[in-house]
Amino acid sequence: NEKSPGTAADTATNAIPDSSGKGHHATASAALPYVAGGTNYGGTSALQFTVGGGNLAVPDPAGAFNFTPTQSITLEAVIRTVNIGENSVGCIAAKQGTAPGEWWWRINATGTQQFWVNDSTGSRNVAGNAVLNDGLWHHVAAIFDGGRQELRLYVDYQLDGSAAAVYATP
Repeated sequence: NEKSPGTAADTATNAIPDSSGKGHHATASAALPYVAGGTNYGGTSALQFTVGGGNLAVPDPAGAFNFTPTQSITLEAVIRTVNIGENSVGCIAAKQGTAPGEWWWRINATGTQQFWVNDSTGSRNVAGNAVLNDGLWHHVAAIFDGGRQELRLYVDYQLDGSAAAVYATP
C-alpha cells in the first residue's frame, strides 16, 4: 500500500497498513515523503526518514513485540542510508520502556548497524562491521536466537556480526 514517490505519508492514526494481516498498523509522526525504492527489492516506493525528522509508531497492546530469553525474533528491513552525522544514530526499529525489556536496532554514526537488548538482568548487544552509509539499498536483519542465546546481524544475507546473549530464564 505504498504511495507514489513524491507523495507523503498520511499522519492519521493507523493510516499505514500492516501487510502481514496481524493488524500492526502504523501512525506517522510527520508527513514523511515517499521515494523510489531499490530496484533489487521490488522497485516499489519507500518512506524517507531523516535524523529528527519523524518516525512510525506501531501500538502493541498485546505485547507482540516482547520476547523472552527462550523465544527468538527476526527483524528485517530494506534500508538506504547516507552519513547521518558525527554524533547521531539512526533508529531502524525500537521497543522502549515496557516489560519484559527494551531493544534497539540502529545505524551508528560510523554507518555500521547495532542491535541492543536490555532486560532486568542487563544489556547485551552486537555491532556489525559493514559500512551501510554508502547511499545504496541493503537488506538488513537483526536476530535474537533464544535457542542459541545469540544476537546476529546480517547485511545483504551475509553475517555481519554475532555475540552471545545469555539471559537468566524467566
